[in-house]
Amino acid sequence: MPGKVSILDLIRRRDTGTLKRGEIALISLLDIVDADLADFGDMDNHERLIRDLENASASISDEVFEYWTQSDGLAVKLHVLQPEAGAQAPLNEGPILQVRAENHRHRVSVPFDERSRGFVWFFSFLAYVA
Repeated sequence: MPGKVSILDLIRRRDTGTLKRGEIALISLLDIVDADLADFGDMDNHERLIRDLENASASISDEVFEYWTQSDGLAVKLHVLQPEAGAQAPLNEGPILQVRAENHRHRVSVPFDERSRGFVWFFSFLAYVA
């Protein structure tokens, strides 16, 4: 599952059938809370979207850490961002969905795809089959 994606690019590639496996897992994660990619463009429902993303983060984090015992005190967080100045395509087109792994013990978070390969695979697999 990628650590950061352009929602507009993800929608285009979903519609053309060119998604990568990790992106399919990300969409499956959003499906857990009935969040559609189109919801990200509707900033009138920003609070509902934040709530849905927090719910998805909590649900899948609880499930993952029931089985993943190598690192406790972790949580996966989903954030909606605007593109960074000078970002390369497709991350120059917002909104951007960022997935981060938060370590409560050290009080830091890192982009999801910078966690261990095993953790990224395991989390993505559970999101895909949930």
